[in-house]
Amino acid sequence: MSSYSGRLIKEALSKISRHKEKESSPESRSEDLNKIRFPRGDSTQSNKDVGKPDNVSRQKEEDSRLLPSYIDGIRTQIKEEGYLETKDLVIGFDFGTSCSKIIVQDVVIKTCYAISFKEIAIDRHGYFVPSQVFINDESAFSLESSGNLLKDIKIRLMDSPDKIYDEGLAVDLTAVEVTVAFIALVLQRAITWFLGKYQDVYRNTHIIWQLNIGLPSRSYDDKSMCEVFRLVALAGWRVAVLNNEVTVDCVKESIKNSRIDIRKPDKVKAPVLHPDYVEIIPEVISEVIGYARSPLRNEGLHLLVDIGASTFDVSIFTLHSPEGEDCYTIWTAEVELLGCLRLHRQRISKANEIMDNNLLKIDESLNGMTPLPEIDDYFPETTHELREAVRELRENIDVPFFRKCKQRIYSVVLNAKNYILPLYPSWKKRLPVFICGGGSYSSEYRELIEDCNLEAFGMPRFRVIELPKPEGLDAVGLNPKNYHRMAVAYGLSFSIDDIKEIIPPHVVAEDIIAEMHEKI
Repeated sequence: MSSYSGRLIKEALSKISRHKEKESSPESRSEDLNKIRFPRGDSTQSNKDVGKPDNVSRQKEEDSRLLPSYIDGIRTQIKEEGYLETKDLVIGFDFGTSCSKIIVQDVVIKTCYAISFKEIAIDRHGYFVPSQVFINDESAFSLESSGNLLKDIKIRLMDSPDKIYDEGLAVDLTAVEVTVAFIALVLQRAITWFLGKYQDVYRNTHIIWQLNIGLPSRSYDDKSMCEVFRLVALAGWRVAVLNNEVTVDCVKESIKNSRIDIRKPDKVKAPVLHPDYVEIIPEVISEVIGYARSPLRNEGLHLLVDIGASTFDVSIFTLHSPEGEDCYTIWTAEVELLGCLRLHRQRISKANEIMDNNLLKIDESLNGMTPLPEIDDYFPETTHELREAVRELRENIDVPFFRKCKQRIYSVVLNAKNYILPLYPSWKKRLPVFICGGGSYSSEYRELIEDCNLEAFGMPRFRVIELPKPEGLDAVGLNPKNYHRMAVAYGLSFSIDDIKEIIPPHVVAEDIIAEMHEKI
């Protein structure tokens, strides 16, 4: 029964894979993109042809037809002519709620470079840039402290893209516009740093840039949200390469022009990014690509829990290769505002309330007849009082907060087990789980995941797996234990043709699942 069920599951997965028809095959897609790169040359030229003498003359002919790689913005090439080769470089942009990371991959030599943001980063190696932006009185944006601070950029974008910021600014700004400004500033820093750091490597290379940006798994099913992320990525790139200073006017203009680029992609010319060179990829899949390519890889069901500053993202997916190529099927996913910074802020708020109540009691005790309290009396005086304050904080904040986290995990797992894949053989084994994100350093989060009582549902406890740091990642000073915080950016740095196939929940069609169950 177990092997028969497993065979039927594989059959269903294969059907689902075929059910998701791509707009074009990887081969036809590559041909179309080559036509963009080499408009009057040989449309079949690829990276493997680079360096041959006939390609050099062809490349020089192409150079004369390209727009300059910079206008008023940043350079996107190290030099403007005399190329000896052409290479695809993919920018993996992990747009996080608290901080963002970028990794650039050379798809030919399979080397990945972590971008350092130096002094504006929050870590000593410079890999984590805060997801926030400042705007000054001249309506210019900056990543450095100057003017009004705009934060919670990603949350606002996903909650209501067209909603106006209510920070009392001199100019009306939507969440889309603020996001475009942030992406533009980060890209300017990243590309400028990269070309400066590796100029000797890419001095004679014409770079074909691609941009991948991540999206929470649940939102990957939302077509309109995917379109929003594609728009902000394209507009952010346009602002970055065409403008030296990122202002409100150029952001608004770029968004308008990027909408036209999406409708009329044949009119797009370098250095503006062609819409086909922007991909929106679910973060959960990006996060495990390194694992899928490592010796630790195991096919089958996996659970991923990503604990960010603001969000608690839970997904269950299958890694399999029905036709010899990787395929990632996301069965179900949930994301809630239960990240570690949310818990911290709730604790601060409750602690202030406890202190206020304590001070109120002291204040009411002073009636004109009683002596002035000693200065120590304004604080918890005894160990007992301190313990009571901690107990109150834990019972009122931590317990209900972590209960919600655990409910999200149960919801995702049991939804998959009871309604989507009830006869999947792997439920009898310990389900492998990845715990990622900055919040995973917290013992409270890890313990709640490891202590999930699954025996009541006929399942053994989870088996926690650490994401392995991949070879070929150039990230000086990055401890392998901390790689999981860069895992999304690393996965995003792969071209979509290397990632192969991603099947979102809505494509897991009800009729296919029903057919599978009927056979069993």
